Amino acid sequence: MKHLEPQRTRIDTLDSLREHLQWAIELEHATLPPYLCALYSLDPERNPEAV
Repeated sequence: MKHLEPQRTRIDTLDSLREHLQWAIELEHATLPPYLCALYSLDPERNPEAV
């Protein structure tokens, strides 16, 4: 089985930087709802360390 290596792209222009920052923003926006859902599903009185 062949392992796929992540493609490395150089950030050498302002447009490239903006594109990479946009991807980072989209990733953050995609991960926030599951984390918030998990946080709000925890009972702070029963498991304060997890909260």
